[in-house]
Amino acid sequence: MLVSAEEENREKVRQSYLANPSFVWEKAHQNNHPWAGENEWAVRSFHLFQAATLIRLLIPYQKWFPAPVLHCDLGTGDGIWKREIQALFPGVVTSLGVDFAPSAEGVDILEDITSSDFSLASPMFHLVTAINCLRHIVEDSALEQALVNIHRMLRPGGFFIFSWGGAQPKKTPIWYKLRDWTDWYEKVKGAGFSGFSTHIFDAPDTFTMTRPTHLTLCRKPEQSTGSD
Repeated sequence: MLVSAEEENREKVRQSYLANPSFVWEKAHQNNHPWAGENEWAVRSFHLFQAATLIRLLIPYQKWFPAPVLHCDLGTGDGIWKREIQALFPGVVTSLGVDFAPSAEGVDILEDITSSDFSLASPMFHLVTAINCLRHIVEDSALEQALVNIHRMLRPGGFFIFSWGGAQPKKTPIWYKLRDWTDWYEKVKGAGFSGFSTHIFDAPDTFTMTRPTHLTLCRKPEQSTGSD
């Protein structure tokens, strides 16, 4: 069977991470500019590691997903989360990548999740992911609108997975707001979600993360109230 260049490259960076995770982690954060030149391979390896963590978080809930599964990946970037979730549910997942940046490689729909006119805000998705995305929403009111939109996107009983925390970059702090868990919990619960389960990304012991990144899974209740 022929292997595509993309698949070959993904396997190469995956093996790079497995061979020396501490080196890859440190390279990925060097200069606080994740896509800078020679470190691009390291960050892609790190993203694959994050994707594996995401999959470990989802596996216990597989039985709750119907077939077919409709998935939306917010802030999709290069589309890695779409690919990994499709690999977890082979043949049954349709994934849509949403981003406001036309240059995002994995984008299918150009939309701003913080908009009150968000076109996908109707209950059609079984799963919504927002990985390394919501921390870029600085204004509290904009984040609250995004969470309302996400709640509306999900079918009753649907799952929402988002990342939070992480290190504050030195070069572009204006585009980040690192909230603590109390703030996240109040905002996400306030949007109507429940059943929270959190997993900490496994940082190598040789790299000190003062604010480790977390993944949290929650659900839209089966019997949703309000305007949904």
